[in-house]
Amino acid sequence: MIGSIIGDIVGSSYELMNTNKKDFNLYRKISRFTDDTVLTIATADCLLREGNFKDFYRTHTLKYPLRGYGSKFLVWAYFNKKNPNYSFGNGGAMRVSPIAYISNDLYTVLEITEKSCISTHNHPEAIKGAKAIAVCIYLARQNRSKEEIKQYIENEYKYNLNVSVEEFYSKYRSNATCENSIPQAIVAF
Repeated sequence: MIGSIIGDIVGSSYELMNTNKKDFNLYRKISRFTDDTVLTIATADCLLREGNFKDFYRTHTLKYPLRGYGSKFLVWAYFNKKNPNYSFGNGGAMRVSPIAYISNDLYTVLEITEKSCISTHNHPEAIKGAKAIAVCIYLARQNRSKEEIKQYIENEYKYNLNVSVEEFYSKYRSNATCENSIPQAIVAF
C-alpha cells in the first residue's frame, strides 16, 4: 500500500504527459496524492471497519475532492448513483493493494477484489485487471518469483507479458484502460 501511494505521488506530476524519460525527478513541487491514493485508503478503511465499498468510496471522494477523479466516477459519487458505470478503466486495479493483505487465501482475496471493483467499475475487463494486480501483490507476499507470477497471470488472465520493458517504453502512451495499462504495469514490476 505504501509503495502504491509513493508511486501515485511520484507519477502525479507526469500523468497523461506521455513522457518516456528514464531520468526524472521523483518529487516535484506539483506532485500530490491523487484519487488513486484516496481510494486505496478508502479500501483499507473499508476492510478494517468491515464496511460497504460504495459507501467508503463515496465518503472519501467527498472528503478529498479535486484529486483527478474521472467525470463518470464523480457523477456516481456526488449524485449517489446506485449503479456504477460500465467502466473498463484501471481505477479498480489502482486501489487493490490493501486487499492483497487481508487474507492468506487467494480465493478470498479475489472475491473481495471483485466486490471492491464492481462497486465502481463493473466491466469484465476492469474486474480482470483488478484481480490480476491483486494476484500479483498476493503472490509476491507469498515469496513467489517474478517468473512464477508472470506465468500465473499469463495462464489465468491471458495477458501477454512476453514483451520487454524497453518495447513497452518505446510504444506506450498514457492509457487508463485495463487492457492497455495492466500488462505494462506487471511487466515493469
